[in-house]
Amino acid sequence: MILQAGLLREEEPLVKYLAGALNGETLTKVGQQLSGGLSGWPLDAVTELAAPVGSISLSSARGGLSVALPIKVRLVNPLLGAECSIGSSSNPIELNLTSGVSGDGLAGDPGKQRTIDEGGIVLKSGVALVGGGFAVPKAGSCGSVLVDEAVDAKLGLPSSKNAIVFDMKMEIANSESVEESEG
Repeated sequence: MILQAGLLREEEPLVKYLAGALNGETLTKVGQQLSGGLSGWPLDAVTELAAPVGSISLSSARGGLSVALPIKVRLVNPLLGAECSIGSSSNPIELNLTSGVSGDGLAGDPGKQRTIDEGGIVLKSGVALVGGGFAVPKAGSCGSVLVDEAVDAKLGLPSSKNAIVFDMKMEIANSESVEESEG
């Protein structure tokens, strides 16, 4: 997945609030097969698409990186409602990711950094952002309350103490470098 955003405002200590991408693709919606599917149903091929649903913040201190990313996950399958999702704008999945150590002991990695374009672009490779202990709410809008409940039962929702690892590379640029690259 790709996270694109621009600096909206900055507060101390080094907390940056990000505005979504102007093209509407703040977080690319890359389809992922639902781990384990919904086997036993005619729903084995279910794709999940994550989308941000609130303010994204980025902070860095002592070489580490933290990202607060509220998302919802849409479940895509012809037998589910068009808006079937886990989480919503009013009740998102709150990912608090770090390149340090998360609350449940997962270890991230800040990666290696280099600059190009006379310092206008920072490239970070080998970054691992981790988050543990987050809650995942019930599914909703899957066609009916009965279908919502069946999806919840199959996926064990709501759930708490979930964990996630994002292995990624990052490109961070100032506005002048972005404008030049889009030429």
